[in-house]
Amino acid sequence: MRPSDDMVLVYVPTGELTMGSSDEDIRYAYEQCAGAWENCNDRRYYNEQPKHTVKLDGFWIDRTEISNEQYGRCMDAEACSEALCMAGLQFDDPPQPVVCVTWQQAAEYCQWAGGRLPTEAEWEYAARGLENRRYPWGNNFVGAWLNYCDSTCRRPRTDVSWNDGQYYTAPVGSYPDGASWCGALDMAGNVSEWVTDWFGSYDPAARSNPQGPSSGFTKVIRGGSWFLTRAEVRGTWRTGYPPSTWFDDIGFRCVMTQSPEV
Repeated sequence: MRPSDDMVLVYVPTGELTMGSSDEDIRYAYEQCAGAWENCNDRRYYNEQPKHTVKLDGFWIDRTEISNEQYGRCMDAEACSEALCMAGLQFDDPPQPVVCVTWQQAAEYCQWAGGRLPTEAEWEYAARGLENRRYPWGNNFVGAWLNYCDSTCRRPRTDVSWNDGQYYTAPVGSYPDGASWCGALDMAGNVSEWVTDWFGSYDPAARSNPQGPSSGFTKVIRGGSWFLTRAEVRGTWRTGYPPSTWFDDIGFRCVMTQSPEV
């Protein structure tokens, strides 16, 4: 447990990940999206290619997304500025994920807490593991194990085949059956998550602990959200937004290289 915000962390051991998607994976993504949204095309997912191997040292990752209550502690310490849509959201019972934070706000929080934002490779490794799963729990979609744009979503992307009872965000950690191989929760759906990397094309060469491009205009988000389809909650899905962007379906979690003190 991290003392600054009482976040429980889980350990992700040293290992190797086949990062990205094959042509077959891209076809699968298109089929999943097209089932709920007529504006889909497979070009939306080409930035997940090429598949490439990365090696990662072990690290600790937050078990859940950062909550409003935890972010409020950082504000109380005057280390974080107010998230831009916190006022109308629940703070502590049950804990909702903080949303409407820019990349800079997310990075500042993680620094205050004693960690940092994950790299894109670390995030994908924690979500998919050595088995390179499509979803944190496996290769088949299970609507009961995440919060995505189902029949309660009331958006153009609505999947009417499932109802998880959540119109908006779900309390952090609400879907234990959807845990990833290392025990991290909500790696699919609920809120998309900022990572540290600039958005850019993948380097296909095998690398150790990749950091992404050295510069850019947009920062990567991962994991999909309550607003997105089955395709965007896959472990390989990626997109980028300017770091000053904030939406009501974007949050974050932190990582630590060293074990927390408690």
